[in-house]
Parts: sequence; C-alpha cells; structure tokens
Amino acid sequence: MGLFQFWHPKMIENDWQEIYDMECRLAWTTLALEDRGVPVDIARCKQLQDWCRGVAQSARDEFQAIVGEMVNPNAANQLQYILFEKMGFPVLKRTKTKQPSTDAETLQALQEEYDHPIFDAILRYRAYGSGVKALENYIYHADDDDIIHSSINPYGADTGRETSSKPNLQNVAKADAIRAVYPIPAREAFVPRPGFVNFHLDYSGIEWRLAVHGSGDERMKDMIRSGDDSHAVGAAVWFGERWRLASPEDRKPMRDVAKNANFRLIYGGGNVKGMARTLGLPEATVAAHLDEYKEHYAGVMGLVDKFARDVRFQGFIVTEFLRRLYVSRSKPYKGANYWDQGTAAGILKRAQNRV
Repeated sequence: MGLFQFWHPKMIENDWQEIYDMECRLAWTTLALEDRGVPVDIARCKQLQDWCRGVAQSARDEFQAIVGEMVNPNAANQLQYILFEKMGFPVLKRTKTKQPSTDAETLQALQEEYDHPIFDAILRYRAYGSGVKALENYIYHADDDDIIHSSINPYGADTGRETSSKPNLQNVAKADAIRAVYPIPAREAFVPRPGFVNFHLDYSGIEWRLAVHGSGDERMKDMIRSGDDSHAVGAAVWFGERWRLASPEDRKPMRDVAKNANFRLIYGGGNVKGMARTLGLPEATVAAHLDEYKEHYAGVMGLVDKFARDVRFQGFIVTEFLRRLYVSRSKPYKGANYWDQGTAAGILKRAQNRV
C-alpha cells in the first residue's frame, strides 16, 4: 500500500496510467503464452541435428586440411596462432584482454578482404555447431507432451523489448532468411497442434517506419505512403551506375545492404568505417558519398542527434508511449535506437493483448 501511495500520484502526474493498465493486462497475456507453449517435433529436431553435425564435421575437415595440423577451431588461442602467426592475417581488433579477436564480425571482415577458404570453413563450422546445440535445447526443454514452455520476460532487453529463454524462441533460424549465409531450417521443428495451423504475424518495416515518423521527414513519409522504396534511395547513392544498370534481381542484394546501412544510422554507427563494412565498399568510396547520403536522410539524422542530446542532458529517452528508457550518458548514440526499439516493443505488446 505504501508503494502504491507513493507511485500513484506520480503515475497520474506523468500520464502513465495507460502504461500501467497495459502492463497489468500484459502479465496475464504472457502467462497464457507460456502456459500454452509451442509443440515441437522431436523426431524432426533429431534429423536436423544429424544434418547440422554432418555439415559442421565437413567444415571442420576442410579447416584441418587447410591448416595441415590438428587444431580445435573452438579454441581461441589455437585459432589466433593459426590465423595471425602462422598464416599472417592482420589483427583487426582485440578482445578486452588484449588478445586478437576471432569473433564472427572479425572473421567476416577478413573473409571479405582476403577471400580465403579458411574463414568460410570456420564460420560454417561455428554456425552449424550452434545449430546442433540449439536443437538439443529444444529437445531438452520439451515436456512429456512435446510442448516447449519458454520463459518470456516482457522487459528482458534494455530497449524494452521482450526476451525468451529456456529456450530462446525469439531467434529461431529459418532457411530463407535474407542474410542467412549458413541457413538452418530450425523452424521446421515446430508444428501445429492437431486441428490447428501455424501462421506468422509481423509488422512490415516497423523500425524504419517509426524512424521516419519520428524524424518528421515529409518526403520520406510520402515515399512510404505511396509504396516507394526509401531504402532504394540509399542504394542509388552508394552503388551509382552499378545500381542504375542492374536488373531488378541484381538490385535486391544491393538494396538489402543499403537497408542495413540505413539502420546503422539509427543505431549510431553512421561512420565511414562501419558503413564501408556493412556495404562491402572501399572506405574511400563511402567517404566520398557519405555527405550526399546523409543529406538524403537528413530527417533521420536529425532524429539521431535529438535523442543523443536527450541522453546527454537527462540520461534517458521517452518513447511514443511515454515510457522512459535509461541510456548511459557515455553512449548517447544509442538514444535513437532505444526510442525506436522501445516504441516498436510498445506497439507489439499492445497488439499481443488485443490478439
């Protein structure tokens, strides 16, 4: 009662009543989701596991053939020796303990730069090895009726988004994902109950649409309303003549990486080096066109700057639903990302309650 008496006036003062009501309802929605669970086909899980093991073993064999000695690709110190001492590849970044990094981002950057088969072998081995573990996790957490009751945390992420654990069912791999370099059809393991069907609901381009909405950029709003592709604008800037001469099929991968570059703006990574890595273009090319690109997306750039100022000044941002999300003042570039993802999370949670 004491807490209620303390917080209720603040809730009224800050117009948080709607958030409170939504949260109360969301608690019951979340409990219902967890209780009902998701059926899983254990036999299909085991088939997919065997397939992933085979692909991972093939990748490991390729790796061993390249290095010419017995090396564990999961052992960071052994991999560091092979890549940076024996083979002489440059160290692109270091870990917190000052050791050469061999994380996925580093290996992908080296692969793009040197096109050596060792990087594909390592990344493929890791991807399908992780697939084996994920599928094992689904089997382990299934109950006697082959139902998985994942634990859902409505505010598990700092941005206000939901998380799922034991097991994580929010990032189940699908074979046809746009950026699935090493596709694992794990979604095939999830089946409907007898007499039911599974279907997927999603908001199309919600984070980009919110960024445009928040920016107040009327030109970009008109493009979205009319069905034009605002990501194609960036692709035309970056790829120039190559974009203009390309067929619709050849434009798709260029458009996809331009879309990723657009999100780097929201996530605070709109620098030359980061954009070049995302786009797969030389840094000199990116530097030459970056000002033109930012001019096309001036509204979104203004949104990023606004929330960076909010973080520096008050240490938090406020979503469209008036929820405060606290951001470290030392990382003001995260402000727009928190606002965007936090607002998207608010939309999704209200939709869950309605469904």
